[in-house]
Amino acid sequence: MGTMSFIRKKSRKLASGEIQDYYYEVESYWDGKPKQRVLRYLGTSPFPKEYELDPELGGQVAQALFTERLSSDEVKERLNIIGIPLPDGQLREVSLVYTPPLKKLIIRVVFA
Repeated sequence: MGTMSFIRKKSRKLASGEIQDYYYEVESYWDGKPKQRVLRYLGTSPFPKEYELDPELGGQVAQALFTERLSSDEVKERLNIIGIPLPDGQLREVSLVYTPPLKKLIIRVVFA
């Protein structure tokens, strides 16, 4: 029988007194008692943020973002110019996704 993974949140109190949430992909297993195994660390924001775009602007956005190697700050700056302000944090992934049946174009952003 296979196991299924799920996302676990652990909250930690920082030195500043602020509570920070950390997310992990884990799976349960049995070793005489139930335990969890961490499969991978997901960071402080595991769920991607999605911003809808006008499909006619998709080519321009793709060219602005993906034609050269950009740092996290440069990508955030270019998205801000386009009209998509992002919160503070290090970007882990940016993708442009088009769903043909819905004719919907989104930019998906994942933070580290």
